[in-house]
Amino acid sequence: MVSDTIPSEVLLPVFEAKRNTAKPSQAYCGDDRNGKAVTAELIRDVAFDPADAGALRIARCAEPFAVLTAELAYGRGGPSRRSGSSGSGGSTKTLRRLEGAVGR
Repeated sequence: MVSDTIPSEVLLPVFEAKRNTAKPSQAYCGDDRNGKAVTAELIRDVAFDPADAGALRIARCAEPFAVLTAELAYGRGGPSRRSGSSGSGGSTKTLRRLEGAVGR
């Protein structure tokens, strides 16, 4: 166990730095005040910093970015599971689809 081999004083700066690290943000939007409060709390529960993006109509603008993130992380545009390299043009195709969706 780490605590058996390293004096606790050595670890204090590590824990302090971790405590001072900014949390990632998660945007949310909606028209219902109570629903937004619940949503913000759920976002905090998973250690993100909630960022109120405004009314529900803003969701139309945010959704393509969620698609992009998922595509890059899990789809053709993300790292290949076999070689660790990028997929074959998936990112470019995704961006073109998003440009078309946002332009509508």
